[in-house]
Amino acid sequence: QDQRRVARMQTNRVLMPGLNAATLVEIFNNELIMATMNFSIPDDVKARFNEAFADANKSAVVTKLMEDALAQIERKRRSDKAIRSILSRRSKGMSMSTAELLKTRDKIRADSDAAHGLRGK
Repeated sequence: QDQRRVARMQTNRVLMPGLNAATLVEIFNNELIMATMNFSIPDDVKARFNEAFADANKSAVVTKLMEDALAQIERKRRSDKAIRSILSRRSKGMSMSTAELLKTRDKIRADSDAAHGLRGK
């Protein structure tokens, strides 16, 4: 049995060379296979991160930070698209003087007040 287990472990190392004990722990802890990312960060950032999240699941913390960053990028993309749309409509729309705008606003308010049985000022 031990020989079969060793042979199986050696086969797994050939088929999945990056598989190590830490990766296995992550797989079992998360009950699914997770992607692995490697990137370099300054030593002081690593030290502060490790100190700040000493008792936390660092994979979960990094995942949450990445999800937040992705959500922020998506919000920015939608905001930029909305701004472009507004600016495009403004450039094509009719221009109106301040006096015309105020007169139109007052008419809309008066119509709304009348529709609700309110007297104008």
